[in-house]
Amino acid sequence: MEPEQKVNILLVDDSPAKLLALETILADLDQNLVKAHSGEEALRHLLRQDFAVILLDVSMPGMDGFETAEMIRRRKRSEYTPIIFISAICQNETDAFKGYSLGAVDYIFTPVPEVLRAKVAVFVELFKKTEEVKRQSELLRQIEQRKYLSRLADAAERLEVETQRNRFFTLSVDMLAIAGFDSYFRQLNPTWEKILGYSNEELKAKPFIEFIHHEDQAATLEEIEKLTTGAPSTYFENRYLCKDGSSKWLGWTAASFAAEGLVYIFARDITERKQAEETIQSLLRIGKRLNSTLNLNILMDALVEETIKLACAESGYSGLRTPEGMVSQKYFQNSTILPFKYHWPPGQGLPGWLILHKVSYITNDAPKDRQITYEPFEKLGVRSVISTPILDNQGEVIGFIEVHNKIGNSGFGQSDQDKLTAVAQSASIAIQNALAYQKIRRTEEQLRSSHEQLIVLSGYLISVREKERTRIAREIHDELGQALTGLKMDLTRLESRLLGTSDVVPHPVLLEKLRSMANQVDTTIQSVRRIATDLRPGVLDDFGLAAAIEWQAQEFQNRTGIRCKFTSILEDINLDQDGCTAVFRILQEALTNVARHAGATRATISLKEAAGTLTLEVKDNGKGITENDLSKTKSFGLLGMRERASLLGGELHISGIQGTGTTITVRIPLGQLGKR
Repeated sequence: MEPEQKVNILLVDDSPAKLLALETILADLDQNLVKAHSGEEALRHLLRQDFAVILLDVSMPGMDGFETAEMIRRRKRSEYTPIIFISAICQNETDAFKGYSLGAVDYIFTPVPEVLRAKVAVFVELFKKTEEVKRQSELLRQIEQRKYLSRLADAAERLEVETQRNRFFTLSVDMLAIAGFDSYFRQLNPTWEKILGYSNEELKAKPFIEFIHHEDQAATLEEIEKLTTGAPSTYFENRYLCKDGSSKWLGWTAASFAAEGLVYIFARDITERKQAEETIQSLLRIGKRLNSTLNLNILMDALVEETIKLACAESGYSGLRTPEGMVSQKYFQNSTILPFKYHWPPGQGLPGWLILHKVSYITNDAPKDRQITYEPFEKLGVRSVISTPILDNQGEVIGFIEVHNKIGNSGFGQSDQDKLTAVAQSASIAIQNALAYQKIRRTEEQLRSSHEQLIVLSGYLISVREKERTRIAREIHDELGQALTGLKMDLTRLESRLLGTSDVVPHPVLLEKLRSMANQVDTTIQSVRRIATDLRPGVLDDFGLAAAIEWQAQEFQNRTGIRCKFTSILEDINLDQDGCTAVFRILQEALTNVARHAGATRATISLKEAAGTLTLEVKDNGKGITENDLSKTKSFGLLGMRERASLLGGELHISGIQGTGTTITVRIPLGQLGKR
């Protein structure tokens, strides 16, 4: 027994590390893994060999994955080759839809899941089966051609030496004929009438080209032209019309004898083989259509429509499994969609039976079948049924597809059941992808909602914190400040009284202690003022944002010794109190970073408004912030500045040049905020 031939799997990615990861995952399949580092290299591989499946990176320099896929689809040889897109960046659903519109069977994000091996294995197996059918078809064609040529040679020899050739024609089970160069049959054996239904006289009455299907006539005339111009023999296939209106595929072997002006013909009915080939192509097309959408409703509708056509049925429907059983929504009958909301618990009806048994069910006597007990089908006139489960990767039922009434009343057969099983396998991948996509969308919606709630909560907490800081600052200023001022006044009066008494000389130590207490009170008053100002600068509430920034710049310069210059021509800023507070806090945090980390000797601050946008820019001449500093997850100061800007609908940008300095730019839209 010959060892099983390995198939080719094309891995396309510009990253060697990702190619190695794909090789590791797919190594257990024991197939030929062909690597390409670009779209162009992948196309060169496709010119030389066929592939069972292509794993294609979306983002590549030069020709990206989508362009590569489009070029692959333009080639007839690779038109139906399955493509699985692999992306390292979750961009948006438009990219996924674009991938599926180009014929992708899947769209996966890195890191690559282990389930990729199982998906690739499915396409490997499908490719092997397809290749096996092609090999068998070619082998059969070669065998048939050799047999045809051998028999034709025998027939020609016999026709040359015998005057009576009717016995050979009569006994042959194949279709034998002699035709003239004028395209009329001269002699035919009885097999022609058995297969096509026409009598001998009817076939001889007009040119044989008129019996050929109109779509195949041009190709047939080309083959006849070869025979009449000296070609010794040829093999071709075409469809021949039958008397009942149907058509059959015939495989022809013909040899011309110019001296006699005759063509000796040997033909055989190859309809079943051609139907098998058409079924394979139909299954590939159906799989492509099912995997072209992530909308579950559209997918299920397409599944029913395609299955009805494939099985030559009159009607059908599909459904998905829920915790309560199988559920269906629509019924398709004669190109009409009927409402059909129905629920089957496990074990009830055919869909419920499929949940328990996980195999197909077929009957051609539905009215008497005990398993078909639900009343709606009596009104629909169901005569014959095939019901097939759709299984997931773990072999569990996730849905079903069911068709009714074979066209022509012939009843469904094993071939129809095999077709539905194959469709169910393709549908399984598409449905699992759609369900996974729905789950991702729900998760994204939950994350978006949570993010919005966190933004609202963050804004509320910042507002509450600012109000609390304002309240504490006022209490410190009003109560503690007043108390310290009163204490200072009392100490001053006490010192005056001691010095103003003529008959009593104050003790020097006592007088020194009194003056020390007064100085301590002064220091405490300054500390109280500084703390109150840090909590809530009064200049911000009293004179506005521009004045507050100018005051803060001067305070920063006095405190740190770093020269700080502020420029602005704004007098009235269209920004409410919360907005002004947020911008001021961003400025404070930016200056704090300059003092702590920049190592700068100079800083500049500018505030301007243009096109409805307020822009605050803080620059320094320090060492310059690095990308590593920007990416630190515990840089709470930077995170706080970004959060405050985001709450105002704005943005914050930080850039640095090594040895030159850092620039922090805040842009806040003014149109939607109240006027200060």
